[in-house]
Amino acid sequence: MFTRFAGNFRQFMLRGNVFEFMVAFAIAGEFANFVRVIVENMLAPVIALGVRQSEVDALSFTVQDTVFHYGRVLTALTSFLLITAAVYAVVLIANHLAMRAHHAQPVDPTLRNCPDCLSEIPRRARRCAFCTAEVRPFLTERDPAAA
Repeated sequence: MFTRFAGNFRQFMLRGNVFEFMVAFAIAGEFANFVRVIVENMLAPVIALGVRQSEVDALSFTVQDTVFHYGRVLTALTSFLLITAAVYAVVLIANHLAMRAHHAQPVDPTLRNCPDCLSEIPRRARRCAFCTAEVRPFLTERDPAAA
C-alpha cells in the first residue's frame, strides 16, 4: 500500500504544473528576501534621512503607554509595493508574449468562416455543415483546389 502511495505521490510531484509551482515558490521566497534586504539597507536609510531619524524601524509614537512602531509598517509597505510592482511587470510581460504567440498562429488557407454561424468551413463549401446555411463557394485564382 505504501509503495503504491509513494509511486502516485512521485508521479504527482513530477507533473509539470506542480514542479513549476514549487520552483516559482522557491524563487518568490528568495526574491522577497532580496527585496527586504534592499529596502532595509538601501531605501530605509534614505527615508530615515528625510525624517531625521537614525532608522526607519525606530519611528514610533506612544498613546497611553502603548507604542506604535509605524516605521516597521513603512518598511513592510515598501517591500510589499516593490514585490507587487515586480510581479505585475512579470505578468504584463508574460501576457504580452502570450498574445504575440496567439496572434502568430498561421491561418489555414483551406478554411473560412460561415457568414451565419461563424464556424470554420472549407473554402469551397456551398453549405455550412454546422448551421446548414447556403454559402457561396469562395474560389480565388490562388485557390489550389480551383485548379
